[in-house]
Amino acid sequence: MITPGKKDTRFTGSLSEINVVPLVDVVLVLLIIFMITSPILFQGVDVQLPKTESGDAVQGEKFVISITKEYKIYINRNHVHEKLIEDKFKSLNAAGVNSIFLRADEKVEYGYILKVMDLARKSGITQVSLVTEPLREKGRRK
Repeated sequence: MITPGKKDTRFTGSLSEINVVPLVDVVLVLLIIFMITSPILFQGVDVQLPKTESGDAVQGEKFVISITKEYKIYINRNHVHEKLIEDKFKSLNAAGVNSIFLRADEKVEYGYILKVMDLARKSGITQVSLVTEPLREKGRRK
């Protein structure tokens, strides 16, 4: 109750300021989460590629066949048993894929790589490209 001659000391205006501290906290947490998970998303099968001086960078979504030094075969990070690889190549060809990229560890025997390439070609995949790493110049570090 307001008596005559006294001012109303209650707050009657609206609160127009936004507290941004919780917003900043949430954004920083999300940033940390993305910084931790993004390298995990881009890791593929661990393969030590041979190094070459020539070659072009590949753009877009491609089917990558990886062969590890333990002779395990992966299609886009999915392990495929050696006996089933020809069937997988045939299903890729049936889906309209006619080119693949082959990444093989430098420790894998050349004959084994040719065997996988031959299975791909027998299955109807006409273009098999080998993936390498560019050579580093002697004055540069990795």
